[in-house]
Amino acid sequence: MASSATTVKDAIAIFNQTCATFFDALTPEEQKIFQKHGDANSMLQRVAKQCQDHPVNKSVLLRCAARLDKIRKKLEPFFAIISTFAQSNADIACLIWGSFRLLFHFGQNYATFLERIYTMLDDMIEVLPAYEEYVDQVQSRYAQGSADFAPRLLKALSFVYSDILDFCLGALKILSPKRGARAKVKVIWGIGWRPFDERFRAILERFDKHTHALEREMGATTFRLMGAHCERVEFELEKARREHTAKDERQMMEDSATKLKSWIGADDWESLYESFCDRRVPGTCEWIQNESVYKSWIRSRTPKSRFSLSSVIEEDILLIDAKPGYGKTILCASLIERDRYKKEQFAGAAGPSVAFFFFNRLEQNRKTLHSDAAFRALLAQLLHDHEFEADVIDALTLLKHGSGRGQLQASMDEVLCLLHWLLHRYPSTVLLFDGVDECVDDRVFFRSLEKILSHQSDAKSTMLGSAHRSRPGIVLFARPTLVIPLWVRKRLCSIHLGSSENQDDIKTFLTDKLTELADYGLLDESEDITALVWTTCNYANGMFLWARLLIEYLNADGLSINDRAEALNNLVRFEGLDQMYSLILRSLAKKLPPKSKANLHATFQWVGGGLQPLHIDELPHAIASTTEGLWTEKDLIPNLKDSVIRMSGALLELGRGNTVRFAHTSIVDYLSGNHLMHPDRAEEKEFYMSPPSVQQLLSISCLRYLTQTIPPEPLSGDSQIPPIKATQKRRFPLAEYSLGHWVPHTNFVLSVSPKGPALQHFFNKLLQILQGFLQSRKQIMAWIELSWLYEDPATLGDLPKLVEQLFTGGHVRAEEYPNLLQHLKLLNNDLHTLENRWGSVLLNSPNEIWEPSIPAFNESNYYLATKDAKVMAIDTTTVESEKWVTIQSQVSLCGTEIGIIKLSVPRTVLKNEIPMDLKQWMQCHTSGWKTIFEVWSLSDKALVFRFFVPVPSKHAKYILNQQAQFCNDVLYKQGRPLTLEKLDFGFPVALSHDLRAAIMLGSHVKVVHDGGRHNVQISVLDPWTDLATPRQANAPPPLIPTSFSAYISHSGQEMLVARPSNLNGNAGALTMDLRYWDLLLYHSLNKFDRADKKRFVVSLRVDRFDLAVDHQKLQEFGKHFLFHPVLPVLIFSLGRQTVAWSYLESGGRIVQIYRKSLANLGILQGGKFLQGLYRTAKGDNLVALDIDSILCEALNLVPMRYIDEGVVTGNAISSRDLIRQGHGELARNSTQGPCSMITLKDLALSENTAGTMNTGAVTFATNEKGMVEMPMLRQFEAEGAVVLHTLSEDGIARAETITRLPEDLVSRSEPVLVKAKREDDEEGEKGEEMVRLVLNQRSRATYSFRDEEEEEEVLPIVLERTTKSIPVTVIEMGRRIC
Repeated sequence: MASSATTVKDAIAIFNQTCATFFDALTPEEQKIFQKHGDANSMLQRVAKQCQDHPVNKSVLLRCAARLDKIRKKLEPFFAIISTFAQSNADIACLIWGSFRLLFHFGQNYATFLERIYTMLDDMIEVLPAYEEYVDQVQSRYAQGSADFAPRLLKALSFVYSDILDFCLGALKILSPKRGARAKVKVIWGIGWRPFDERFRAILERFDKHTHALEREMGATTFRLMGAHCERVEFELEKARREHTAKDERQMMEDSATKLKSWIGADDWESLYESFCDRRVPGTCEWIQNESVYKSWIRSRTPKSRFSLSSVIEEDILLIDAKPGYGKTILCASLIERDRYKKEQFAGAAGPSVAFFFFNRLEQNRKTLHSDAAFRALLAQLLHDHEFEADVIDALTLLKHGSGRGQLQASMDEVLCLLHWLLHRYPSTVLLFDGVDECVDDRVFFRSLEKILSHQSDAKSTMLGSAHRSRPGIVLFARPTLVIPLWVRKRLCSIHLGSSENQDDIKTFLTDKLTELADYGLLDESEDITALVWTTCNYANGMFLWARLLIEYLNADGLSINDRAEALNNLVRFEGLDQMYSLILRSLAKKLPPKSKANLHATFQWVGGGLQPLHIDELPHAIASTTEGLWTEKDLIPNLKDSVIRMSGALLELGRGNTVRFAHTSIVDYLSGNHLMHPDRAEEKEFYMSPPSVQQLLSISCLRYLTQTIPPEPLSGDSQIPPIKATQKRRFPLAEYSLGHWVPHTNFVLSVSPKGPALQHFFNKLLQILQGFLQSRKQIMAWIELSWLYEDPATLGDLPKLVEQLFTGGHVRAEEYPNLLQHLKLLNNDLHTLENRWGSVLLNSPNEIWEPSIPAFNESNYYLATKDAKVMAIDTTTVESEKWVTIQSQVSLCGTEIGIIKLSVPRTVLKNEIPMDLKQWMQCHTSGWKTIFEVWSLSDKALVFRFFVPVPSKHAKYILNQQAQFCNDVLYKQGRPLTLEKLDFGFPVALSHDLRAAIMLGSHVKVVHDGGRHNVQISVLDPWTDLATPRQANAPPPLIPTSFSAYISHSGQEMLVARPSNLNGNAGALTMDLRYWDLLLYHSLNKFDRADKKRFVVSLRVDRFDLAVDHQKLQEFGKHFLFHPVLPVLIFSLGRQTVAWSYLESGGRIVQIYRKSLANLGILQGGKFLQGLYRTAKGDNLVALDIDSILCEALNLVPMRYIDEGVVTGNAISSRDLIRQGHGELARNSTQGPCSMITLKDLALSENTAGTMNTGAVTFATNEKGMVEMPMLRQFEAEGAVVLHTLSEDGIARAETITRLPEDLVSRSEPVLVKAKREDDEEGEKGEEMVRLVLNQRSRATYSFRDEEEEEEVLPIVLERTTKSIPVTVIEMGRRIC
């Protein structure tokens, strides 16, 4: 006992060392605040008091306290076990409770962070085992002297204890200000930095290892193996630590920062800054550094000591305001450039960070005018500045990891929370915002700004900043009209840009530009440049934009030297921006001819009213579209890129990406102002832009462009050739804008424009264009093709509703536009249907709107009808009192008939709600089931026969039982009844090639023709229990799934069933890991006798990993097996080879017929040849075998016995059993393949009598030239295409796209191609040659009687299409195929 006590003492030392390490890692101030709590209740009482006293975050903190109480309940038994061996050491538990309280103390003002931290901590604790179940057991064993397990148990518990403190310390570092103990902590804990989410995962992994070991040992009868478990866990832990430490820390941080930037979701902020920096004249904007208010603002934010503070510290927001044109934006860019330079001088993270955002109405991305775009950009910039600081990455990762909202982008609350944390951690940060008056939600902007600048309510009690620390600086650039909230005004110092601040900068600019004009001979040589500069500066009055526009005006074409001299000598006419704009417009009105003025006015309207900036290549087409009537390329303005600035008097400029925009937002305001309507401004009025009139013009122009410029024909000139986007963009530059914006422009006008004659004129013009547009199907189809080419699906939006309001409001007489509203509604519905059913097809091939597939499946009054294709459904009859679902359909091998199997139940049983007695429920809901087996003629769509086959109640119970039990348990807890509509069930069926035999669940149906009528013979089988291994007495029934799959031979006399074996046991069923399968083969079904079924049934047990069948796609079971048409042999893939099972031999025999696994098996020439596909990573290889020779040779060998007289033993057969050498157990063909070389001529020697071609099957035929061809029908689901690929022996490959399919049919249908036919007309004239494609109902894994089953288009469907209309692609492969 003494020895044991000594060892326990050593284990206790591990706890003590962990406690000391944790406490040493705390800063002195944290150690001062830290308090040990003797029990968890005292800690919770202190926390509860802090919750009640907090003025802001009370509700969130109460949730944190509740989470903390949950953690306490889980940990108390943990410490009870420790105290059993360490009763004298109370610090172990006290330190945990104290660390939790310390986290709460520092996190109370960061409630979002704190809640996430406690959530993650709760997730950790949840991993721990139920210690409360073991406390009494451990204490009892220890009291009895059985303490040999104590040291190892304590050591393992210490790992868990250390992990909890490790997490608390990491979280504490996030909530505390920048700590100086970083290097010390790394040494103490022995690990390098890793991203916080990775560390959290590692902690959980360690927890999982620890707790699983503890749970096993504490629940066992002995604890002797505890040491080995703990040593193994410790070894793995140390190994993991070494591996993680070896990683490149910097690369990990960079990767984490990249993921976080993506999560933040910021838009581009740098491009605007770079463009504004390029505009700045060197040497300008330096005056701000000597401005007294600016210098005072800089000093007040960075006090040298706590005693140097004054009330000025409250003025941490600097507002620089001015009227338009005074250079605010350029000044902002210069401050950013200077602050970035200062940051670089610090050569590290210690320097002050700067983040910025430009609100700019002239930008293409309208989202950047919202405040959330600004704050996301700020966060991304600050993250970039500090991306190699571990605590920053940890903080952001914590908020991302713990959000639990499932969204890919950070919410605004998370963005603001992180900015708040960063600004208080790095208080020297400067944030600059330009154009705040252009922010569309300025109130939200200021509320968000207040959140990120808010300070703690109790600064003395936190580590997040004391009174002497500096505060972040905010610089706002705006017009004087900006409404500033009260809280900002209290903290505001401002600089107003007037006439003097920019004087020197303007002088520098003008000196350079006027000198340049003189050098080029555009000014008189006698002009005194210095005097001109001085005079011009006085008239500029501090407006940089005025000076720039003046220089642009002087550079304009058409001005003589005297004109420029007169302008410079009479600058009073230019004084102020309004006067400058007025002078430029009057000058343009005088010198431009009427047509040029009209073009310029149209340009102003497109640039000012467009929903996105136009590219310079789009602008000539936009201008031309504003004119009435048709126009050609000769009507376009040439070389507009070189002349747009001159023709607009420098009011326009080229922005990023050669987009056209106004030189300043104030120009838009001037041109749209009502002052231009004054009689004295008649010349300027010609350029007036009334917002409603602008939207009317753009709406009509876009619609006119689409209806008059785009020709009513396929864009490529051929309906079978897809258009190329780049080519069409060169042909119709304005098409993309018009497609995306004609409806929004029109909606805007109809919803907000004032009423009046101008609007009445617009209404009539709009409705006339729409009426003409709706009368041209080709024009509509061209619009649809173009819209899908630009991935902007055609739609009318709210246009029909708004037009209806026009008619009902009496603004337009509806009788003048008969049926227009009805046509708009119908077209909009057709467009929605087109997008839902054909979206994926049109996205890849927009030209398909002209092809026969779409109009054949979706008739519309707005698409061209087609005579080249027609779709027909089989008119199956139903009974109103019954609900049915189509299970499967199949075309006969000769291609003349189609068979359909449906399942029907009385509607009365669907919604029966009876008590939760499952036995009674099953009895009620499995009666009255029946299958409907019907065969139709494809030529005249006439019914050949129909039979109703009852489904035995026992069989229905088999397929419902497991699903019903599960659903019943779930619904019972919810207090809801179980109904049949809620259940999914399997229903295996199979049809013979001649459609005269079928397997339907557990029934074999044989149809015979006798005496001019069809009769049915039904044999009820039991594939669930036939030849199953008997259960032991009183053993519970196995829980294996009760579904199976079936495959029937061509003749209908053999049937193969694959079912999960009861050898799997209940464990396999619960995990769905059904490894063993029984292959049950019924033969001679026309003589089947239930009483002597062993004569007609054999079985084989296999490992599903050796079976080339996906056990989750049992409905495709038949594709992997093949009955020989003559011999009693079943061919399939087993393991990595293809085998034949001679099932009628005593005991059965399996022989290898090919060394590789083949799929898509097929028999040629009545059983002489076997074909299949050998699949590799590079594609499928076709293999043909002389199966006749192989089987005749192989079946004479000694049989291999797998089963004894039809009774399956408990041993399963695997591929390893089949390839054992030297035991005489494997019948193997020594040639490993065909006896002689097989050529294409051999495969196509006899005529292919089959009249159908199934998807994925390879066939062989001889064409009219005597060439052997290999056609294969394939379905490409992503493209919605059914394609016939044909390879000829002369090396020519041909692809024929038979049809495109709507999305709702692609996954449900199984295409089958029927041989081409020619339909003659009534007078005997030869008609078009047609191909027939049948879309069969594809068998599914499960079915149901839910209502949505009825809403789907009923299969099968028959499509007939003329061969001449089928697109054909021919490729010469350059080599002959032998």
